Amino acid sequence: MSTPTENDQAGAEYFIADTTQAQFGDTLRVGVGNIWEEEYTAADGSQKTGLTAGLWFFVRDRPELNQHMRVHPDQQVEIAGYRITVAQIDEDGVSLLVLALPSA
Repeated sequence: MSTPTENDQAGAEYFIADTTQAQFGDTLRVGVGNIWEEEYTAADGSQKTGLTAGLWFFVRDRPELNQHMRVHPDQQVEIAGYRITVAQIDEDGVSLLVLALPSA
């Protein structure tokens, strides 16, 4: 899997199938699993019911950044130099918009 371009403000879209993982650059791996329907709080504060998923983040040489979280559509996470937006969740996996952030 190639690294998204830094000049793409929305990020490149990637689909990660349930129970698999994807590699971004040489730093970040993202795993997907545990997809089910549940209630969640959307970014605007409203309560919604829909598919959510577990994402596992593994950061090379930075184990303190490794984490697991439940996510829902439109949720954003920044980790290891990437901004990740959950574009869509379906029964087969998760579509992510992945944007490489400029180095500080």
